[in-house]
Amino acid sequence: MSEQEMKDLAEHLAKMRMKRARNEIRRLDTEARLKFWRNAVGMQEWHTTYELPGLGVRVVLVENRCIRPPAKRAWCGPKPNT
Repeated sequence: MSEQEMKDLAEHLAKMRMKRARNEIRRLDTEARLKFWRNAVGMQEWHTTYELPGLGVRVVLVENRCIRPPAKRAWCGPKPNT
């Protein structure tokens, strides 16, 4: 696989959701092997690695965890006595 084909594949997979990208990798090479699944890299990043021996390529899918701040409450104190 040439460098241009690898770049095109990377751009193509980057536009997809994780599940769709995994299916696309399996379609590219029927001998594709899952090497690592959600290998933790840092606090908020997981790498899933596939080896495609038919194409001679290793593909690493990167997932980033997005932490959302907790929802702000209008008032956080005890209930007033009425």
